[in-house]
Amino acid sequence: MFWALQLVIVLVPGAIFHLYAACKSINQECILQKPIYSVIYILSVLLRISLEVVAFWLQIHLFGFQVKPLYLCDAVSLGKKLTIIKCMVPEHFEKTIFLIAMYTFTAITIVLCVAEIFEIIFRRLCFLISQ
Repeated sequence: MFWALQLVIVLVPGAIFHLYAACKSINQECILQKPIYSVIYILSVLLRISLEVVAFWLQIHLFGFQVKPLYLCDAVSLGKKLTIIKCMVPEHFEKTIFLIAMYTFTAITIVLCVAEIFEIIFRRLCFLISQ
């Protein structure tokens, strides 16, 4: 559930910018020609990066890097006399693999966003030089 929420939240800044660009008929060349569009686009990418970093930090603090097969849980709600018992985590190995995959995808996304910022700055500079 957390990963679905992360995906939606990270996609929102780019979706808002692209919706705005579609409504105003702003194409890629307009983004390069007008500095305000370039700045807004770069800000949306920076917002995506910061949301990815926050999600990455939350994942590490919530789940760690490995899902353990056993953990201590509160059994008061089960009507047991013992308050702490050992509980099993179903499919802990598969969940650990999924965690590692999510961390990898998050790192790749952050690297691609940084590359996207450098690309838009480089293309904007090349556009200004050619003018």
